[in-house]
Amino acid sequence: MKGIIFNLLEDYINNQLYEDAWEEIVDKCHLDTEAPLDIVGPGTYSDHDFEEIAAKSAIRLKTSKEKLLCQFGRFSLPAIAQRYPAFFAPFKHPQDFLKSTGMIHQTEIKKLYKDAETPQFSYYNIDDNHAVLRYSSNRNLKYMVEGLLQGLGDYYKVPLEIMSKKKEQKVWEFTIKFASAP
Repeated sequence: MKGIIFNLLEDYINNQLYEDAWEEIVDKCHLDTEAPLDIVGPGTYSDHDFEEIAAKSAIRLKTSKEKLLCQFGRFSLPAIAQRYPAFFAPFKHPQDFLKSTGMIHQTEIKKLYKDAETPQFSYYNIDDNHAVLRYSSNRNLKYMVEGLLQGLGDYYKVPLEIMSKKKEQKVWEFTIKFASAP
């Protein structure tokens, strides 16, 4: 997993608790990374380390790991948009952004991080206000994706509701209802 995701998780944990909370949590984890407090954005780190830190953070925040990942996803979206405005600026509505998600991950993210193991996304409209986002990844971070979707609605100021989630083999489908059409 890319270091930027760890850096965003660090920001989230410190925001939810206090400035040094991340360091305290990481110190209690059994991680593969030799110097976990030195994780940097462009680096690649163990998926196990992310899972371990998320699990320990959930315990510390007295919540489930699933809820933590959802809240973390929502928290992270504005920071991602700020770091990569070119991915977000061309669009005015979450539907328009989501139509490009697969291309962004397969093309643009690979340009920035050549060794990134990116998730697979596909998107299609059901009608003007309903759509389906399909997500597939070996990491199975469906709750984080759910939070990112909520954050996308916040970012574009278009309320959305995730009406259903279902799994077909290794693919998660999110059926989304938008409060307004593009």
